[in-house]
Amino acid sequence: MVVRCLPEAARRILEDDSEYFLVQALSTPCLNAIQGAKGIYLEDVNGRQIIDFHGNNVNQVGYANPKILAAAWQQMQVLPFCPGHYTSAAATALASKLHQLAPVPRAKVMLARGAAEAMAMAQEVARLTTGRWKTVSLRGGLHGATLDTLSLGGQPGTTAGLGLLHVAPYNLERCLASCSGDCHLGCLDFLEDVLEREGDVGALIVEPIGSSDVRIHPQGYLQRVQEICRSHGCLLVVDETAIAWGRTGKMFAIEHYPGVEPDMMVLGEGLGAGLFPISALLVNPALDVMAPSPVDHFTFEKSPVGAAVALAMIDVLERVSLVAEAERKGAFVRALLERLAERHPVMGPIRQIGLLVGFGIRQPGGDGWPEAAEALLYASLLRGLNFRVAEGHVCLWTPPLIAGYGDLDAAAKILDAALAGVERELLAGEDTWTPSC
Repeated sequence: MVVRCLPEAARRILEDDSEYFLVQALSTPCLNAIQGAKGIYLEDVNGRQIIDFHGNNVNQVGYANPKILAAAWQQMQVLPFCPGHYTSAAATALASKLHQLAPVPRAKVMLARGAAEAMAMAQEVARLTTGRWKTVSLRGGLHGATLDTLSLGGQPGTTAGLGLLHVAPYNLERCLASCSGDCHLGCLDFLEDVLEREGDVGALIVEPIGSSDVRIHPQGYLQRVQEICRSHGCLLVVDETAIAWGRTGKMFAIEHYPGVEPDMMVLGEGLGAGLFPISALLVNPALDVMAPSPVDHFTFEKSPVGAAVALAMIDVLERVSLVAEAERKGAFVRALLERLAERHPVMGPIRQIGLLVGFGIRQPGGDGWPEAAEALLYASLLRGLNFRVAEGHVCLWTPPLIAGYGDLDAAAKILDAALAGVERELLAGEDTWTPSC
């Protein structure tokens, strides 16, 4: 948030944050200081409530969900930690549930704290089981924030010596294969060429739906990716970290693509319900041949508290029918945003599947407009709505699945007012947007 608009208590905490934490892009300075979170809301240190449509994709069932808190507290009193070389009923119950749910047939399970660890384990499993060192991913993908997982997206300065290769992602607006309005999957010829030329690629890593810009692959795309992988002895690793657990209207996003059965799948973020860090790697049982080689010996690899939280989160999703409702709520959000786009020329195309929603902010000439997108975020925050800006100009909404239709409508009204304020200044020729506190 614009610092001068914050109350004194928040400014002091932000100053301490900058003083004691390493300064880095995307987190310094912070937007605000919060003191509470419940349901769909954050509460800042001034007691003001903010609708949170970002939440780092952890809050499908809402913050401080009483069923999640009760499960965690009950487990903490009995078995708060499980040392290495031991297991627990909570951990095996979670593994059994994931085995039942997974689109990876008869999946074997590995648990860790965060999705970056699970992604690192996937790369290690691929190398150990195929004997191949190289990994291919789609450029610009988001697979974690450690050095090895950042490199999967092809960020500059992160890939040297790691055996990583990148191919262009699906992008119908700027297709390298010259598709114009109707995808004929020509871009996948580049993927096949890389696999043929390199010859020793062990795994391809892909998000079924691009989480940072809501890149929805057309039917046939992932099915063709699977065919290419199979024909070249390359494992297909699906990263559902940010989009699983009902976000897209199905429990897992890969279920939108019939016939695709990945060799491995990475899960994280929402699995811990915003309370406990836990992730999972689901592995085809045919790859369970690594007994002589340790892969996942992390201190908290089979946390009983994390497992209890994850089981409770899945139970809430299933009992309250949040997954099916996400599809209906997503259509409602899309209709709201389409009406806004008719009134606000800076709004670009809307991409939506379930409650994964993105819309671009563009200049009058049609190009992305990062300055306006950033101004829109700040203007929305001042009015009580939080979301994420990705790819410079894409506004990304990932509401909690528990958000009601009234909550979604309230968020759209805030966005409407914020858009009007930003357009009034920027389209009038002002160089910068000035917040009205």
